[in-house]
Amino acid sequence: MRTSNTYYLMLALSAACAFVFTAGADTWKDSNGYTWTYRINGDTAEIYNNRNNAISPRPTGAVTIPSTLDGKPVTSIGILAFYVCSGLTSVTIPDSVTNIGDLAFSNCSGLTSVTIPDSVTSIGYGAFSDCSGLMSISVGSGNANYKSVNGLLLSKDGKTLIQGVNGNVVIPDSVTTIRDSAFQCCSELASVTIPDSVTSIGSSAFYGCSGLTSVTIPDSVTSIGNRAFERCSGLTSVTIPDSVTSIGDDAFCGCTGLKEVRLPASTCEIGEGTFKRCPIVSVSINGRYRHGLEVLFPQAGCWDMLDRLRTC
Repeated sequence: MRTSNTYYLMLALSAACAFVFTAGADTWKDSNGYTWTYRINGDTAEIYNNRNNAISPRPTGAVTIPSTLDGKPVTSIGILAFYVCSGLTSVTIPDSVTNIGDLAFSNCSGLTSVTIPDSVTSIGYGAFSDCSGLMSISVGSGNANYKSVNGLLLSKDGKTLIQGVNGNVVIPDSVTTIRDSAFQCCSELASVTIPDSVTSIGSSAFYGCSGLTSVTIPDSVTSIGNRAFERCSGLTSVTIPDSVTSIGDDAFCGCTGLKEVRLPASTCEIGEGTFKRCPIVSVSINGRYRHGLEVLFPQAGCWDMLDRLRTC
């Protein structure tokens, strides 16, 4: 299943329906001329995307989210609240906020840094995905659910990498799971060191990381999710270690620089279109697979690929 991008579409559609059918949204204009949209939920307020964005006009530069609205504490930043606010460079989240919704800051390409206060207990799916300028995330030392190491957003126990950043990244060796869309569209990700503690790379984890020229997948990894490295156009070669038993649909689709691939005998589950739109010229392969080569490499006929096949 191609879960990540399908999820985005379904979420956008459901949000669009909410815009039409949800009543009760209010507005407030701050001293900087921004109009905030919000709704009251009992004794609390939520920053709310009602048809366009939670703030208008779309902000440029630094923005401070209000801590109270209508006399109620702001506890939630809603779904898609700052979606495609490309001029936003930094945001101050008040310590009244406990929830940051799905895709809340998605596609904020100008956002360079984020500080998560101690109060936040929930961060939704893809909350900072597609933030191509994001360089660091910091978390309050008293936060009970999250922490930051090397500028990365991690679960408090350090086992799950929730959100990555751009630059030269070293993933700490406490991490076992790279979550879905963790580095999605971090186009300025120049290098990433994945420790041998990692066992799974989530769907769309490195989708669209066009600046990534090489990646070493450690032999602790057992699964590579759907679209995990799709559109990593800078990749030229990839070696899948013996530990990997499954590779998801379109995992390396659209890696237009990828010319050399080595697959181990251990990989018994390979999704559709794994290397679609990749100019593969050299393949090392061992063992049998669920799908034929015409599925793995649909841009070339099966027999053409067999002629180029090198069995190790």
